[in-house]
Amino acid sequence: IGEILPTIDMIAAATLEVRRNKLGFILDGMYMKLSVAGETPGPFLNNINMTATQALVEGIVTYRIFENDRAWMELLAGARYQYLENEVSFTRRFRGPQTLSAVNSWVDPFIGIQGQYELADKVYAKVRGDIGGFGVSSDSTYNLFGVVGFELTERTSMELGYRYLYTDYTQGGFLYDMAM
Repeated sequence: IGEILPTIDMIAAATLEVRRNKLGFILDGMYMKLSVAGETPGPFLNNINMTATQALVEGIVTYRIFENDRAWMELLAGARYQYLENEVSFTRRFRGPQTLSAVNSWVDPFIGIQGQYELADKVYAKVRGDIGGFGVSSDSTYNLFGVVGFELTERTSMELGYRYLYTDYTQGGFLYDMAM
């Protein structure tokens, strides 16, 4: 983590959830920008700068299949939009500056399950898993996350957790086989 933290320019994430009885809708988003720069050891390049920007937006329909005083479980179906932009800038010793960039985006359907358990008054643990892609855009993608949350009010909470997202996407000469 000591190598990753200095490269982070910005990370932001937010989730909006609406529910009526057993049916719900979740809009989830994340934005991340990473960059690194440095001198080059060779005689042909003076310096190099690399920037990676990634955005993710999910729209999810949920259906509650179980609920009691302390816990609930839901089935999920949704779509995940992913956007990637990579840029490499470098200064060549005899030709000056040059920038190369690539942008790609796609949408994957997915299905999954999530559940929540109340640990104490206003404190809960939530887990989610989904799988998707199915060859529509990505060959495969899966997402796992777990959080510990605190209810600030009846309608607002804060969560701290860990998310693991794997995507295997290929289009033409673009390959994104990545775990984030």
